[in-house]
Amino acid sequence: MKNIRFSMLTKMVLILLALLFGAQDCDDLIEDKSTAPPLPANMIEGELRVTSVDSVFAAGDETMVTLSLQTPDPCWKFYRYEAKRDGDITHVKVFGKREKEAMCIQMIGSIQTTLAMPVEEARIRFWQSEESALDTMITRP
Repeated sequence: MKNIRFSMLTKMVLILLALLFGAQDCDDLIEDKSTAPPLPANMIEGELRVTSVDSVFAAGDETMVTLSLQTPDPCWKFYRYEAKRDGDITHVKVFGKREKEAMCIQMIGSIQTTLAMPVEEARIRFWQSEESALDTMITRP
């Protein structure tokens, strides 16, 4: 009986530690990072799924778009985004990064980031997967 209790206690402590140390800073205010510096050899990069557009507001010549992103695990952080214009649609893909060998709890995570985009009026298509996207229309006065 003691082994079972110890095992459950150990698992609970590990989960709490992973959640505590895996917490992400939700106030990342970034500019276009499509020309971000290369990652060091101990890091990997991957596409992050945009789950929602939380806010859109004008700031000078730029439009600030706050997004919620789904990550494969809580160890991922925002790295960069790519924006490509195709007619009246701007296609945006967001990328994250994490350490290759980081020990991380195996559960879906989420982070929030704000992109500074130089758009005045546009239809933006945020990448979710190869089969789906999240469309948003931005109109500025």
